[in-house]
Amino acid sequence: MTDQYLTLSFRGNVVSEDVSYRVESSPDLVNWRADPVQISVIDDGDGAFTETWRSAAPTSAGKALFFRLGVRVFLSP
Repeated sequence: MTDQYLTLSFRGNVVSEDVSYRVESSPDLVNWRADPVQISVIDDGDGAFTETWRSAAPTSAGKALFFRLGVRVFLSP
């Protein structure tokens, strides 16, 4: 965690226009929300980028919070 916010970072390919990403959070691994906040996108200079997301609200001690990353690839017919 960073500054009491849960964070998630991942790398993607800069030229992959047929891929989309979705970050979601859940307090219970059952109910998911697309409420995390994107805080940075960095071009890594090697054909990849790094995105960092954080929870919408600070986390509290003793409260569970989970992230998941959805990746969707659009295939040409």
